[in-house]
Amino acid sequence: MKGRTLDRRTFLSAALVTPQIAGSHQTAAAWEAEFHRPPAAARPWVYWFWINGNISKEGITADLECLQRSGVGGVLWMEVSGPWWAPEGDVAPLSARWREAMQWAVRECARLGLEFDLSVDFGYGSGGPHITPELSMQQLIWSEVEVEGGRRIERVLERAAPPKNTPAWLRPGAKMSDRVVEALEKSDGYRDVAVVAIPVAGSGGGFRIPEMANRSGLHWNAPKATDWAKEVPPGAVTPAERVMDLTSRMDRAGRISWDAPAGRWLILRLGHATNFKMTRPCPAEAVGLECDRLAKAGIEAHYEAFLKPLFNGAGKAAGPTLSHVHIDSWEAGGQNWTATFPVEFRARRGYDIIPWLPVLTGRVVGSAEMSERFLWDVRTTVGEMTRENYAGRLKSLARQHGIQLSIEAYGHLCIDNLSYAGLSDMPISEFWAQGEGQFPAPGGYEGSSKAMASAAHVYGKAITGAEAFTSGRGWRDHPFLLKAMGDKAFCRGVNRLIFHLSAHQPYENMIPGLTHRRWGEHFQRHNTWWSYSKPWTDYLARCQFMLQQGMHVADVCCLVGEGAPLNVESMTFETPAGYDYDFCSAEAVLGASVKGGRITMASGMSYGYLSLPDAPRMTVALARKIKELAAAGGKVLGGRKPQGTPGLTSHRERDEEVGQIAASLWETGRVSTGRSLEQLFERDGLPPD
Repeated sequence: MKGRTLDRRTFLSAALVTPQIAGSHQTAAAWEAEFHRPPAAARPWVYWFWINGNISKEGITADLECLQRSGVGGVLWMEVSGPWWAPEGDVAPLSARWREAMQWAVRECARLGLEFDLSVDFGYGSGGPHITPELSMQQLIWSEVEVEGGRRIERVLERAAPPKNTPAWLRPGAKMSDRVVEALEKSDGYRDVAVVAIPVAGSGGGFRIPEMANRSGLHWNAPKATDWAKEVPPGAVTPAERVMDLTSRMDRAGRISWDAPAGRWLILRLGHATNFKMTRPCPAEAVGLECDRLAKAGIEAHYEAFLKPLFNGAGKAAGPTLSHVHIDSWEAGGQNWTATFPVEFRARRGYDIIPWLPVLTGRVVGSAEMSERFLWDVRTTVGEMTRENYAGRLKSLARQHGIQLSIEAYGHLCIDNLSYAGLSDMPISEFWAQGEGQFPAPGGYEGSSKAMASAAHVYGKAITGAEAFTSGRGWRDHPFLLKAMGDKAFCRGVNRLIFHLSAHQPYENMIPGLTHRRWGEHFQRHNTWWSYSKPWTDYLARCQFMLQQGMHVADVCCLVGEGAPLNVESMTFETPAGYDYDFCSAEAVLGASVKGGRITMASGMSYGYLSLPDAPRMTVALARKIKELAAAGGKVLGGRKPQGTPGLTSHRERDEEVGQIAASLWETGRVSTGRSLEQLFERDGLPPD
C-alpha cells in the first residue's frame, strides 16, 4: 500500500504490513497496546516560552504537571522579551536565580517523564554579550577610489566601515549591557581581505550586476533567472588577467605604493567586519551580537558561554531528559564572509578567490557567464560553511553530552534547506493559523512541513516536528477549530506536533496569564478549555505513534536543485491524485543506489522515480550519479537537457563531460522527458491509491 489514512482500523492494518524501523521488534499485539496507550515519544510537545524574566519555581512545577496530565510529552524552551511583552520580571537572565530555575525545570521534566528541548539562545538567535565583533556575523565591505596610472601611486586607501545599525528590541528605558556597548565602541571587527585594481574603461564603469544581495550569499532568495548579460554595456567587462592583486603593496596604515600602468584604474580595498546583527527578542541583559555562522569559533564561543554550563548543570538528565538543543528558523539575516573564507573557498572550489573579488562589488570579470559561475561558487560555499561550521559544529558539541539537535531548517540564510535539515536529528517545520474568520486559515511557511518531512524520510530521521498552529488570532481558537489543520500536517508527513505556544505562568493570581504578545494559541493551564483537551492530545498521540512506525512510502523523489540558497518556500512539485512524493537534496542523491528497480537512499527510503529539476546546468558529480542510476535500471525523469556545469572550477572540462553524459541520457531516452506523470504511471502499471 502506498497511502495511509487516519483511521484506527487502517492504522492497525498498516502496522502489520509496513516495514519496521531498523532495530524494532514490535509485535502486532504490542503495537495495538501502544496505540491504546501511546508512549511518551508519541505525545505532542509544546513551545514553552518564559516571558521577560517572569519566572517562578512554583509556576514551573504547575505548568509541567498540567502539561503532563493533559497528554503533552515534551517542552521546547525559549525565553523572549522586548518592548511589547509583559511587565518586567525579577529573574535576570543567567543570574543565579535564573540558573536555579532552569535546573529545576529540567529536574521536574525528569520527574514527570517529559523531554526538554533547549533553544540555542534567548530569543531566536545564537549569540549574546559574550560574542565580540570579531566573533560575530561578518560581511564583505570595501572602499574604492579611481586613480590615473602611468605613474607611482602613493596614497592612503580609506578603510570601509559597515553601517552601524544595532536593531536590538529593547524595552523603553532599557539598554544593552555595558560589556556589549564597550565592545561595539571599541571595534567593529574589521580585518583587511585584499587590495585589487581593475581598469576603468569608458562609460561602462557604472554598470553593476543586478540583485547582488541575492547573488552574493547575503540573502535567502535565489537570484532571478534573468539574462542580465544582454544589459552589460561595452567596457563594463574586466578581463580576468587584468585584475591586479595589490595586497602586498599596502602597509598596515593602509598606504599603497604602486607603479600603476597607464590608464585609469579603480582600486578596491576589501575587508570584512561585523554586520551588527543583534540577538532578539530577548532580555536586555542577554542582547548581544549574533555569532559568526561560517566559522566554528563563533558557535564554540557561544557554547562555552551559554550552552555548556546548562548542559553540565543538567547532570545525568542531559540526554534522557534534556534530549535536544534547538535552532529556530533563522531571522537574523545572512552573512557572506569570515576570516577563513578565502582558505575554505580554495579548499572547496579549487581556485583563488582574490582575483574574482571585484565581482562581489557588482563588477563583471571575465564575462557575465564567468561572473555568474563565480557567484554560484560563493553561495554554495556560504551554504556549506554554515551547515558544517555552525550547525554541524553545534551538533558535535551537543553530542559530547548525549544531546541531539533539532532545527527549523529554513529562514533568512543562504543554504540548501534540505541538506541543512538532514544534519539535524529532528527536522522541524511550521504552519500557521491565521485570519479573522471563525475557522483559522493557512498562513506562512506552509511548504515547510512537506520539505522537512521529506528530509526526515530521505536522511532516515524517525521524527518530523512542526511548530503547530502559530497564530495571531488571540483567544478565539479551540481544538474543534484547529483539528483539521493538524490532520493536514499529518498528511504532509509531520509526526510530532509542537503546539505554539505555552507561555510559562509564574503567578497564580494572573488570569488568563502571560502571553507571547498576540502570537500563539495559548496552550496553557489558564485557558478555559485546556483541562478538557486530553482527548484531543490522546488522538494526536495515537496518530503520531502510528505515523512514527515503519518507513514512509512514496512514488517520486523530486530533486529540487543544487547549490544555495534552496528555500522551502520555493520548493514545488505536484503528482496526480493518489500518488505521493518527497523532495530531496543533491547530497542525498549522490548517496543513492538502485535496488529492486527502485531509487534507494542511504537511509533505505526508496522511490519508483527520480525527478530532476528543469535546470540548464548540473554538476559533474550529479551527472555521473544520474548516469549510474539510469544504467542500473532506475527510472529518471528530466526537464531540459543540461548544457554544462555551474561554478568556475575546471568548467571547460566539466562542461564537456556533462554535455557528453547528458547526450547519452537525454538523447537515448534513458532520462524520460516529454511524458506527464499520469502517462508514465499508466505506462508502468502503477495505479493510484
